Amino acid sequence: MKYLSILTGLLFCAASATNAATINIDNFDTTGFQFAVAPTSGASPLNPATTSSPTPDAIGGARRITVERLTPAGTGNAFGQQVQAIVLGGTAAVGMGAGVTGTALFEWSPLGADLVDGTNSAIFIDILSGDTSIDYTLDINGTSVSKAGVSAGTLEFSFADFSGISLTNVSAISLLLSGPSKFDAEFDNIRAGIGTQTSAVPLPAGLPLLLLGIGSFAALRRRSSPEG
Repeated sequence: MKYLSILTGLLFCAASATNAATINIDNFDTTGFQFAVAPTSGASPLNPATTSSPTPDAIGGARRITVERLTPAGTGNAFGQQVQAIVLGGTAAVGMGAGVTGTALFEWSPLGADLVDGTNSAIFIDILSGDTSIDYTLDINGTSVSKAGVSAGTLEFSFADFSGISLTNVSAISLLLSGPSKFDAEFDNIRAGIGTQTSAVPLPAGLPLLLLGIGSFAALRRRSSPEG
């Protein structure tokens, strides 16, 4: 009887888990290339630049990116004086030159999406790399919540922080990146999900070779050591 109760509990937990489905907001996977830079050539130095792209990667079928340079107020439009946002190779990235401050805004129109889908409890963003001084501001249906950046890991926005709005009928989602001058960030896989989630942060490119070299050296030492 005890085992039957345990089995029933396990089946109930499994059934509850299947009631919650991860809702993709943007995984940036199949977009070939999307690029926004401010200021644009010939534009006023502080004018924002906007690009919109239909994409199956994003909730609502499209993604809109707006970048704006806030300072300096001069007339320069050289590469190092720009604020840039790019979607390429399965990730999104934002960057700017030394002494430049600006913002990057990513927007989606979910068309009445249900982000809760039963038991989802938060929106997660995988930060692949970034300055910890960056503020990430997530807005859902006009209600905003800001989080300090992380150098790498998963940023979580709990649904409990978005009080007073319906998360089962969402018509607008945006993510604003802002911070001090010359900040850089790369991120991926924005989603609604349940529980505490973590991302697998990739190893630095040279680290696997370093580990392989250490392992080979250890094996060589064992082979050359006299048997006791």
